Amino acid sequence: MTANLQASSSDPLTLLHYDILRWVNSKGWTSLRPLQVQSIPEILPADRDVILSAATAGGKTEAAFLPILSNLLHHPPSPGVSVLCISPLKALINDQFLRLTDINRFSNIEVTPWHGDISSSKKARLVHDPQGVLIITPESLEAMFIKRGLGLKTLIAPLRYIVIDELHAFFGAERGCQLLSLLNRVDHLLQRKPPRIALSATLADMQQATRFLRREASGDVRVICAGGGDEEIKMQVRGYEVTEPGNQQNPLEGSGTPEICHHLFSTLRGSKNLIFANQRSMVELISNRLKVESENARVPNEFYPHHGSLNRELRHDAEQAATNLSRPASIVCTSTLELGIDIGDVNSVAQIGSPPSAASLKQRVGRSGRTTGIQILRVYVQEEQLNQRSGLIDGLRLQLVQSIAIIELLLQKRYEPPVEGALHFSTLIQQLLSVIAQFGSVRVDQAYGLLCKTGPFHLITPDVFKMFLRAIADKEIVQQIHDGSLVLGAMGDRLVNHYSFYAAFQTQQEYRICAGSKVLGSIPMIMPAVIDMPIIFGGRTWKITDVDEQGKSIFVVPFPSGKPPMFGGHGPLVHDMVRQEMMQILACQDRYPYLDRKAQAFLEEARSTFAQHNLHQTKMTQVDGQLYIIPWVGDRILVTLQVQLLARGIPAEHYGPVLYIAKEYAPMVAKAMSDIVLKGPADATILAASAKNLLTEKFDEYLTEELLQMAYGRKMFEPQNAWLTASELAQCLQ
Repeated sequence: MTANLQASSSDPLTLLHYDILRWVNSKGWTSLRPLQVQSIPEILPADRDVILSAATAGGKTEAAFLPILSNLLHHPPSPGVSVLCISPLKALINDQFLRLTDINRFSNIEVTPWHGDISSSKKARLVHDPQGVLIITPESLEAMFIKRGLGLKTLIAPLRYIVIDELHAFFGAERGCQLLSLLNRVDHLLQRKPPRIALSATLADMQQATRFLRREASGDVRVICAGGGDEEIKMQVRGYEVTEPGNQQNPLEGSGTPEICHHLFSTLRGSKNLIFANQRSMVELISNRLKVESENARVPNEFYPHHGSLNRELRHDAEQAATNLSRPASIVCTSTLELGIDIGDVNSVAQIGSPPSAASLKQRVGRSGRTTGIQILRVYVQEEQLNQRSGLIDGLRLQLVQSIAIIELLLQKRYEPPVEGALHFSTLIQQLLSVIAQFGSVRVDQAYGLLCKTGPFHLITPDVFKMFLRAIADKEIVQQIHDGSLVLGAMGDRLVNHYSFYAAFQTQQEYRICAGSKVLGSIPMIMPAVIDMPIIFGGRTWKITDVDEQGKSIFVVPFPSGKPPMFGGHGPLVHDMVRQEMMQILACQDRYPYLDRKAQAFLEEARSTFAQHNLHQTKMTQVDGQLYIIPWVGDRILVTLQVQLLARGIPAEHYGPVLYIAKEYAPMVAKAMSDIVLKGPADATILAASAKNLLTEKFDEYLTEELLQMAYGRKMFEPQNAWLTASELAQCLQ
């Protein structure tokens, strides 16, 4: 072989197997990327955990698998699966399968994809003759534990590596907790710890990432970060002025959505694009409007909706259109396609409204420009037309400023870290049932040791675990037999044998907002729903009177208030670093070349409002007797303060970075804030007792109120930081 890629005796390339080098040279590469070279000596010995961090399309797969496959070729394993590659999505599995099959062109290492769409014959072939690399989702691995029981140990007996693709996709969520539990159970089953090789494009905190990958030995995890990642990004933020909020009968009336859709239609038609919207209702609205635009222009419709509530057939239609390389298609979607199906070379990404976070925007933008190296982003922001009735919140142009803040964090490569400390009782139910189904029964001490002491539920104490067991035993999830072992109860048996059991998560459900017998619309109710709490919806302020958690309905009555902002703050929780960046943007005079003329005008109005109210020097201001508290902190801190004020008879309204108190309640705030400070940091579980939307995870309905409040409080509130913020606010009020 005439080698294109040369290696010296001191070069890590010499460690790669000849068949792998043949493949590298067949690609015509004259060198490997630094990440790929650095990974060889770290991964090849199979004796340490490694995190590979690089931008999308940064060569992470090759960096991991060139040394992994070389190891298998240098030291042929005994029968069984040698590499377990866990991926968050079926489409990513399909992509990895093609790439690994190509790398193995000159070797005979078997690669098997395993998910719901893979034929039973291929799966049977692996079970009959297990070998090579198995690429699988956490859900399918969960099914293997249950269906194969102790036989799984034989299947993966020679396991040398566990690869986790898209590590960041698992952070801070039920699915991540499930993954960590499965990895711990693999270690327990084999009675050894195969090295974990994690691939990730977006990591905010490397120490946090190493703790996630291997909590008990995070200091031993080797982290390799790629240099570069400086892909060219072409972006524009477009501003649109809104005159009216629209309504259920005509949601487009007075809004900028028709103009946005017309620009999307004229700009994107004829190519492949992803259009992200923050709510399913907006996905439906935009995709339908684009369909109408196509009909009016008498051209084929190229725009398809995609979100978690669509039936499988409609989602499949969108995915088929997206993966058809011979036809253009643009998918209007929620976060379902943030990692999503591989639709080849995406020309551009559009974002309707402020992006959820810098970390999320990184993933979305990374879907474009994989061939050209140029990523294209368009952000469409609507702000209300200002008039004499406009309030302070309208004048701050918060949708626009938050969009700029998230873009600037993206450009600075600063991403929000996931929230740590969640208890995830729902996922603990699933994992306990899975362990029982795997072994037939399990002792209480064994279950606690496997799932909590050494597993991901380490924050759950033995006393709380006993409380948890009593709760689910009362619901016949488990039962204790004569020797004290736990077995499946009647309900637990039904849950395990239902096809939906293997997923630890469920699609986030939206709550209907009901005023009397009239349904005003629906929102994803992420914030606590507390009786008497004001919420903003459809350009009006309402007060919550009741919550039907099973029926996902919130009942409201009109609440007399100052003029509310047009758009209620019902999106994902915003992190402190975004709010701090927003304040910096308003306080400076920097220009952002990606703003169009209207967006630039919005920013100038926002800075004028910011300066007029002296918000660079104070965290609160009064306008016509109404009090605006703006400490520029994240939503978890603001929600903690809001619930504490409500408990003291002050119905504070929360919008973006602002807590708004109507003038009749404003005189009460100083005393309430002093009381909050005097009593010290609140108890998160007690705060959660006032929330009426505690069922947030899949199996929460089987938990007691006490456990639900404990879990919700840990996830939603920040008592310590809220107390510190209250201390600063109390000084301002003196």
